[in-house]
Amino acid sequence: MWESVKLADNQQVVDKIELNQEEFEFMEKNKERSLWNGDISEDFDTVLCDYVTSCYETDNDKAEAYAKLFKAYFNGYVRSKERYYIEFPVWVTHSFEIKYLAYDIHGTLHLVSKKANENWKKQFTQDQIEELQKHSLLTWVNLNKLKVKVSDEELVN
Repeated sequence: MWESVKLADNQQVVDKIELNQEEFEFMEKNKERSLWNGDISEDFDTVLCDYVTSCYETDNDKAEAYAKLFKAYFNGYVRSKERYYIEFPVWVTHSFEIKYLAYDIHGTLHLVSKKANENWKKQFTQDQIEELQKHSLLTWVNLNKLKVKVSDEELVN
């Protein structure tokens, strides 16, 4: 989820970057650093390179993280809201695997496997869960009792 901010009347609207908890803590600790200055060990770019090198394994992951955090330095950032799966146990779904609540691009609800089509939304914020709870097909179940926190590795924006 993106949060937008307009800098001034004569400037364009920019999206604040959504960061996970670890990225957010890094930015909070280092946001006051100058981008490049005379002391290379103190500038934001050097600290960012060190952070990315120590936290990410593949070159692709390092490049993506560097670009994301560099953009957050300029555009601003927000902490991402926790996201949850709505997990339906086997006894409810009458199948041999756990199923997850999802909806497709048309807004139709489904119970799907965790590896289902990437275009289907399976991760929900608490606000979205409260809205889903009002859906006529879901009034029989307390979705908050079925929610499972999504790990940072599984987060999809």
